[in-house]
Amino acid sequence: MGVLPESKRPQKEDIIVNYGVTYIESGVHIPDCGFLSDTSLNSFLPPSNMSDNFLKLFTDVSTKDVDFDIFAASFYILTEYYFYFQTDFDQHGRYNEYDDFLLKNNFFAFPWVNVWANYLLDLIIKKYPHFEKPKNTLSIKLSFDIDHPFAFINKGIAGYAGYFKDLFHADFKNSILRCRTHTGNKDPYDTFDFILKETEYTKSVFFFLGQHLSGYDGKTSFKNKAYKSIIIKVKERGHEIALHPSYLTHHNKQAIKLEKQMLEEISDVEVRSARQHYLRYRLPHTRQYYQQVGIFNDYNSVCINFSGYKNGITCSFPWFDLQENRMSKLIIHPTIIMDVSLKEYMKLTPEQAYREYEKQFNMLRIYGGEVNLLWHNNSLSDIHGWEGWKDVFIAIVNDLKSAI
Repeated sequence: MGVLPESKRPQKEDIIVNYGVTYIESGVHIPDCGFLSDTSLNSFLPPSNMSDNFLKLFTDVSTKDVDFDIFAASFYILTEYYFYFQTDFDQHGRYNEYDDFLLKNNFFAFPWVNVWANYLLDLIIKKYPHFEKPKNTLSIKLSFDIDHPFAFINKGIAGYAGYFKDLFHADFKNSILRCRTHTGNKDPYDTFDFILKETEYTKSVFFFLGQHLSGYDGKTSFKNKAYKSIIIKVKERGHEIALHPSYLTHHNKQAIKLEKQMLEEISDVEVRSARQHYLRYRLPHTRQYYQQVGIFNDYNSVCINFSGYKNGITCSFPWFDLQENRMSKLIIHPTIIMDVSLKEYMKLTPEQAYREYEKQFNMLRIYGGEVNLLWHNNSLSDIHGWEGWKDVFIAIVNDLKSAI
């Protein structure tokens, strides 16, 4: 190993962070377990330790400063390495968030990459008191998935066949709502004027679903004139038009491409962002498809069963393709809370949901990043089990307005 020339040697005021196997007394030494230099993909679980609410991964190495490989741990979570080899999917073919390893290590409860970064910063400050910790900043981004733009109308025969379904289930309340909508009242799911008014202060992202290819897709297609007018209205208010690829597209590049083209023809804008319907995606294929069809913003980093941090970080970041072993141009945008997660999976009341939001927002105050929240237009309708959730949304929006 050669000697560094004088001009490249560390100076007295320099901060030294050494990542490797050789210990340097004057710097902060992070142990290297060798994971980042291995370009192969192998199914394994890194040695881990969870104690005092602090997770450590790759704990098979240590130095006087740190007893785990911080950089390997961060890379492992950011790339969703653990999902590449998972074969136990949920009922919709989604990655299993209830995996024993993930639950044992509280993977999604904290933004571990941010936690470890702060841990490293504290180590640096301890050795270099003159170093100033960067100030955290917050940005806010609301996003909306438009699965069902209408509850009763603009569904063709299916909209009228709903009367028989209501009768079969003796759901007279729903039948009355359906009748009122068909005779001129505004459809309850058409909450777009309300959403646009509440989001005037910030540019939001609207993900439109427009293909009915399975029983899990909506029944209103991009061909519907009323749906088209909503898309145009959202665009004219300055919000981003994004694609919500249908249920079966996560393994189908051509379907994603076709749906993207259909939405672009309606909106007359280039669609650069997407989030899969039901959050069904496959690594690395779906994200590779995105780039190949001209989508460069991925919003699939959402926990389904919890609120939290799917990729362990509070800010957007470029996706690293493990199969190709390269950094991509695709940007991952983590979302910390989804309305459906709070209500359907976590079984929270509206009041409990607001407290869950407060908990996550307070964490973002500590670490900074994006306050990225996901709502559906129908969850603001005050019907079909969503009674009271509109008030939660209003309270959250008012809170966010005061925070910026």
